[in-house]
This record gives sequence, structure tokens and C-alpha cells, in this order.
Amino acid sequence: MFFGEIGRLTGGVTMVRTGFFAFLAGMTACAALPLAAPKGPTIYTVAKVSVTADADNAVTAKEKALAEAQQIALRALLKRMTPYNVQARLPVLENDIVERMVDGFAVRRESNSNTRYIATLDFTFEPAAVRDILNRFGLPYTDQQSPQVLMLPVMTEGGAPRPASTNPWFEALSGVDAEHSLTPVKLAAPRDDVSSMIGGLSTNGRSLFETLTYQYRSENLVLAVAEVDPQITTLRMRLLGKDAVGNFSLDRTFRIPDRDIDYTANLAAQVAVKVIEARWKLTRLASQGVTATSGPAEVQTVALIAQFSGLKAWQEMRVRLQKVPGLQGLDVKALNARGANITVDFPGGAERLAQAAQSQGLALEQRGPDWLLVTR
Repeated sequence: MFFGEIGRLTGGVTMVRTGFFAFLAGMTACAALPLAAPKGPTIYTVAKVSVTADADNAVTAKEKALAEAQQIALRALLKRMTPYNVQARLPVLENDIVERMVDGFAVRRESNSNTRYIATLDFTFEPAAVRDILNRFGLPYTDQQSPQVLMLPVMTEGGAPRPASTNPWFEALSGVDAEHSLTPVKLAAPRDDVSSMIGGLSTNGRSLFETLTYQYRSENLVLAVAEVDPQITTLRMRLLGKDAVGNFSLDRTFRIPDRDIDYTANLAAQVAVKVIEARWKLTRLASQGVTATSGPAEVQTVALIAQFSGLKAWQEMRVRLQKVPGLQGLDVKALNARGANITVDFPGGAERLAQAAQSQGLALEQRGPDWLLVTR
């Protein structure tokens, strides 16, 4: 799932609008075309999807590769947005349905022969279409990104530090699509003195972290250390720092098969980014009453009295409400210039909706038997 073949660089990223898939299949290279700006959070972009396809001719091979790549990208996006305990229930959709959900895609790299097509692609999906699928299948999700995390990768091999940004660990982290994660991660090459400081990480980790936070002027900072033993049999990954959830540390060791440091570094890099993302995801999902073990709560119909200053404010409120993760079936019963009576379906009912609505700048207040919906 994490690794794929990468073709030759074709001179930058080629942007392509959807609806061109059949046309592109007959081309050996794509002319640059504008891609519309994403209509939602950048998490709806899945980057660096690598795919290889073989067929009787180049046209069919390319068409086959594009169809496979968009399926891979959608599944990666759905996993990004949902908790692990429901991912076995993620739907597998027909290719034409997935294609209609794609807002656009970019060609990073591509190469081809008479019977083979290899490419690395980025896909951007329509947020409303993705939310609709998740809601239809009753799957809890979140699409709210956390503040950015600055990551400092440090690598040692046999006790000796490797250059700051020219080593397998830095390259592996650079290859992860961390920009579009629920917790976007930005890499920074560590200062030369950082490698010499990690010797006391076990005993003085918090002091080291405070020093780095000050030096890099970043509140959310994670030191990511990869240590390869002298025999090149294990890679020890240590994460120490603070993300949008709070302080944390992780210590995990990976076996290096056949002395293949690159392979193991790639695996560890994926784990590092996923761990940081999972911390934020679980925090956001908890506001919907979803935990790592409980799964989604029972969907309940909630009656709301929306209060606003005018119809324009109502339109904005409605858009925000429809973006609340997990919300289903909005029904307007009555509407005037200052208020509306509506019902929605939400896992866990009104109290959990009140928590989830905060992510969209909305507030639910209980007044006697009624729930009032206002904009914060």
C-alpha cells in the first residue's frame, strides 16, 4: 500500500481537469492544463499515487493505469478521514462513479512504452461528493485539518550522524504525502548541532525539545530520530515533541530486511506521519462520540431552532451545518427572515452534534426542551 514504482520526471507537475481521462489515454504526454483550486480542505487532495499498468497497447495501458490510480487515491482519502475500526466497511465504487468524484488530477512523473504505462499522480476530489458517500454508508469521519507540525528528521548509522537532508530517512519522509494529511507536516533540515544533542534524548528529551522549540520558533515541533545499528539489522525510530493534540513521544524499532535501509526508512516514515495524524483524527472523532473501540453511535433525528440575522446569514449557516462530519438528512420545516425550524440526523444525537458543530463555527444551546443553533 505504501510503495510503488516511480517513472521518469517529465518536467514538473502537469495539471489536468477531469473528464479528460479517455482523451489522456491516447496521449504519450500531457500538455499543461489549469487545475481549479480545491473547493474544500487540502485533505481532499491525495498526492504521489504511483501506478503501473500493462496492456496490449499504450492507449489501453494508460487508461487502465488512470482508472486504477483514482481508485487507490479515493481509498487513501477515505482511510485518511475515517477511524481504523470502520475501514473494513469502506465502499468499493465503480470506476465511472469515482471518476465523477474527481475534481482534477496532476501528473508528476510518467513514462510509457508500447504496452506499459508508469506514472505518479495527484488527485483532488470533490468534498461534497466524498462526504455524501461517507454519509450514505453511515461512516464517521472528519475533514478538519490541524495546525501544521514542523518535523526535524535526524539520522544516525552505527552511531555516526548522517548529513541533515541527504540521507534515506529525510528522503523517506519527503516521499510521504504529509502536506495533505489531517495533520500537515512540514520538514526542516536540522541544524548541525542537533545530531550531537540526541545522545541525551532518553534522559533530557523534554529539555532538548524546549531548546528546539525556541530555536525554530515553532510551537508544534516534532524531533524524528532514525538510528540504524552498526550491523544494519534494525532501525529505531523515536518521535518526541508536541503536535496540535499535545506533548507525546513514540519509540518503535523496525527490522531491516536484507540490509535495505531505504525500504525500512520508507515504512517508518509512513508510520511516523500516520501516528501524528491518528492522534488528531481520534480527538476530532471523539467529539462525535466515536472512539477507537466503540465505532459510530446510533443515528438520531435532532430538531433544531436556527437563529440568524438574515437570509444571507442563514445560507452561510446552512453551508457550515452541512459540512459537520457525520451530519445527514437536513430538512427545513419552516423558514423566515430571522429563524428556521429544521431537523437533522446525527450519530449520538444532539449532545454529540453540539460538540461536532464547533468545528464549523456553530454552537448548539439547550433552552428547555429546545436546541438552538447559532453562529459563534
